[in-house]
Amino acid sequence: MFRSPVARFTAGVAVLLAAATPPVMAQGLQPLAPWRQVAPQAPAASWSPIADPRVNPLAWRPVSRYEVLPPAPQPQVAVGTSIPVVDPATLPGPIFGIGTGYHGFAGDRPSPVLTGRLGYAFGEELGVSLRPTYIFLNRDLQGVDNSDGAFQMPITLDLFPRALISPYLGGGLATNTDTTHTTDAMLTGGVDLNLLPHLTVGLNINYIYQSALDDADWEAMALLYLRF
Repeated sequence: MFRSPVARFTAGVAVLLAAATPPVMAQGLQPLAPWRQVAPQAPAASWSPIADPRVNPLAWRPVSRYEVLPPAPQPQVAVGTSIPVVDPATLPGPIFGIGTGYHGFAGDRPSPVLTGRLGYAFGEELGVSLRPTYIFLNRDLQGVDNSDGAFQMPITLDLFPRALISPYLGGGLATNTDTTHTTDAMLTGGVDLNLLPHLTVGLNINYIYQSALDDADWEAMALLYLRF
C-alpha cells in the first residue's frame, strides 16, 4: 500500500508505538480489556490510642525522647499536721521481772533472795502484779540459824506502774516464816524505783500474821531486778 520506503518505515513505527502504549479514554468511551478504571483510594486514617487515658490510665501514647514526663502524684499532707507520738508508759501491756535482793532488816537472819514479777499495766495509772519471792536462809523462834528456805507469794495493786516512782500495796501467803513450817497470811507494801527502762530497785515491808503462834512478824527487803 505504501510504495515509498520512508512511508513504510513511518507506518511501522506507528504500529509499534500503538502496540506498546495502553489505550486512553477518548470521546467518553471505556478502555478496552485488559485495562479498567480503578476508583481512587481514600488516604490512610491516622491512628488513635487504644483507650481513653481518662478512662484507662494505662493507655499508652507515643512519647518523644525530648519530652519530660510529669512527676508521679504524691500523697497530700495537710500543712501544720503531724503524726502524734504515743508515750509507751500510757499503753496497756504485760510487765515481767526477775532479780535478786537482800532480806534481814527487821532482826531476821540476813539472806539473799530470788524475786520475780508477773504483772499487767492497765494504762498509765494502774496495774496489778504477782510477786513471788524465795528467801534462802532462815532463823527459828529460838534464834538458831538454818538453811530452811521461806517462800512468799503476794499480789499487789500498782500505782503508776511505768513511772519513775511506783508505790504498791497488796497481800498474799507466806510459808515457813521463822522455820515454823506453816503457811500464813501476809500484807505487803513498797515502792518500785524504775531508774532505767529495764532496771528497777524495789523496797518493801511485809507483815506476816503467824496464826499458829498468835504472833506477827515484820520483814523488810531491798530488791534489784530486770523489768521487761
